[in-house]
Amino acid sequence: MANPQTVKNDTKSTIMDAAEIVMAEHGMNGATIREITARAGVNIAAIHYHFKSRDGLVKAIIGRGGDHVSRRRIQMIAEFDGSGARPAPMDIVNFLVDPMIELLEEKGEAGRRFLRFIDRLQFDRRHQPEGSGLHIQEERKYYPEIRQRLTRLAEQACPHVPEGALKQRITMVIDTLLQSLANAEFMSTEWASDERRDELHSYAGNLKAFLAAGLAAPATKVEARNQAGQKREQEARTVPQK
Repeated sequence: MANPQTVKNDTKSTIMDAAEIVMAEHGMNGATIREITARAGVNIAAIHYHFKSRDGLVKAIIGRGGDHVSRRRIQMIAEFDGSGARPAPMDIVNFLVDPMIELLEEKGEAGRRFLRFIDRLQFDRRHQPEGSGLHIQEERKYYPEIRQRLTRLAEQACPHVPEGALKQRITMVIDTLLQSLANAEFMSTEWASDERRDELHSYAGNLKAFLAAGLAAPATKVEARNQAGQKREQEARTVPQK
């Protein structure tokens, strides 16, 4: 006789697997509970039983794959801090890209589904008020140090880039990373890591070189002018009033 807890966990995983696929295809708002349950082969009551709501389902998916990526990212940053080395732009890119590549290698098809899901979630976030995306909220809630530490390391790696422009570039790097990985040709079909490992590493190396170059590019004239203006404003505020 099957263990009830095992059956419960299997049902929950099956629903999350189905939701990853449907939401990646149709977006967070376009995906319907009916489509998800039909693909999972369960009734609508199962969604409410296991996740309470649509947001609860999305959070569970983020936690299942995102926790793996975030913990690895924290480990990489801690190891780098312990080395005492000065960060380079490629180090910042490695922190962002490598955990995603490792997820694909370790989780196979489950990793591919999650990356395509999180890419769509990132895309949908751009059509919401800043910071309202569920995966952004969850990351800030459970791993607030990641974004803060990455920003500080990026400032050390790219001191020539103004603060505001650097934050924009980090967002561009993340968006491009997710879009490129999720929509690469080898990601369009079910994942077979043993057959595609060389292709994945070749693609990742090329992608990282591209992202590092963009992150480290010289500041534009507009960025430099804005930085100079901000510096003058700061200096003016620190001048003692007579």
